[in-house]
Amino acid sequence: MEAVPMKARPPYPLLTVSHRTEGEFYQMPRWLMARGDLSLDAKLVYMLLYDRFRLSQKNGWVNERDEVYLVYPRQELAEMLGIHYGRITRAMRQLTAAGLVLECSRGFNTPHQIFLAEPVENSGDNLLNTCVLPVGTPVEFHVDCAETAGGYPQIP
Repeated sequence: MEAVPMKARPPYPLLTVSHRTEGEFYQMPRWLMARGDLSLDAKLVYMLLYDRFRLSQKNGWVNERDEVYLVYPRQELAEMLGIHYGRITRAMRQLTAAGLVLECSRGFNTPHQIFLAEPVENSGDNLLNTCVLPVGTPVEFHVDCAETAGGYPQIP
């Protein structure tokens, strides 16, 4: 396909063929984008959590079952996305209800440990590229946390 000729050049540089595509980028899983039951806020929060997950994985932040946990205070998430703290709370509730996130309390006034759940597999061989689960379908994963009065699991 041939490019349309430009009538006027913009005052800013455009990317060229020689532009380097390597670099630091966030990853958004395709299966997550296909989830109609999650808000855009929830998808962006998951993307940031997944990025932090990779750092925690490299640093060896695991529990006794080798499940990787991460710590990402909600206020930091809000500042990173430039949105109100309440929107982060709603997004985390959606992710928890969708079975994609588990938060475990480490005690009063401390950030929670966050575990990410694996997406449900379509067949034995590969992960979903698109979500085929009905909205509200629970995803099973192991939980070693005891419920607290605040509704968050607490790490023993």
